[in-house]
Amino acid sequence: MHTYKIWGKEDRLILGNNVHLNNAMINTVSGSIYIGDNTFLGHGVSLLTGTHDYRKTGLERQSEVPIDGRDIIIGKGVWIASNALIIGPCEIRDNSVIAANSVITGVIEEGCVVSTINEIKKKKIRFN
Repeated sequence: MHTYKIWGKEDRLILGNNVHLNNAMINTVSGSIYIGDNTFLGHGVSLLTGTHDYRKTGLERQSEVPIDGRDIIIGKGVWIASNALIIGPCEIRDNSVIAANSVITGVIEEGCVVSTINEIKKKKIRFN
């Protein structure tokens, strides 16, 4: 239950201290993944740098994959809830929360709660 799987080069996964990945699916085929200290993932999270060219057909669509340029950077103290899908290129800045089942691309600012279920919702966290 706490065994993550990597598709691609393992040395492209760079982890900070006290990071918990649970059973994440990690794809490093098209970029590196950097995860900051004290970040944790719920079950079934996917971190995907890989992509395919949808303009191709047949075997070309499957085999033509970029080797870089689609990094995922996850800051410190981030919580990514179960079954979220993070697609590179993407940056999730410190202390943000990604809701379960969300699909995330682009930049998520520091200290935001983000849910992409039904509609995109972003709000700042008011820390105590």
